[in-house]
Amino acid sequence: MGFIENILSIVLPAVIAIFCILIIVKMAKTYTGGVKVRKLSFQPKSVGDRLKKYIILAAKTNPNKSKILKMRRTAFNEGGIVGYITGIVTTGDVTRFVFKTSRIFSFKKILYCPVSMHGSLHHKEVFLHAISLTNDGGFYFPVPVDEENFIPYTICFDAFHKDLKKLERMDITQIEVEQVAAAMIGEAGADEIIRAPEELPVTEGGSDDFA
Repeated sequence: MGFIENILSIVLPAVIAIFCILIIVKMAKTYTGGVKVRKLSFQPKSVGDRLKKYIILAAKTNPNKSKILKMRRTAFNEGGIVGYITGIVTTGDVTRFVFKTSRIFSFKKILYCPVSMHGSLHHKEVFLHAISLTNDGGFYFPVPVDEENFIPYTICFDAFHKDLKKLERMDITQIEVEQVAAAMIGEAGADEIIRAPEELPVTEGGSDDFA
């Protein structure tokens, strides 16, 4: 009997605790059933933000073996880990790295880098041959060891401007009539026009005008 009593003294409180937890969870669902939880997500607010979003989405579809982005040591810097690669988009002359400075506590960043300034993309670690990274308008660009050499800057900014132009053309083709009306007279006015029935003005005399 002593053994059974010991078992019951352990199991019974656990069962009661689980039962109480289930009741609390059910009550919480009842009271919060009508409350919508807003999910946090990246909401583009500018052309640059939309470009970031499209690059991040494109990088998800590309195979990627590289995981760590590093900077080589030079006479001007110590080198070391820059961040952790989450995706890559390349157009031959410029590579767009999507990376995070921390595996957990960090937002995704975009680095435009000429292929001549980074190592092979077939290895786990990709090395940058640069002094540092600079942030221009929310996008990162490598600073070449020879700062008097403007060719890397030109290549990066040309690729950046091409991406903006592509995005601009995509946006134009996707603009709907309702969006144009909302931009001109406001969303409320556009909604009112869409909902309002089409009515032709009736002149005095009615159909006599066409008699």
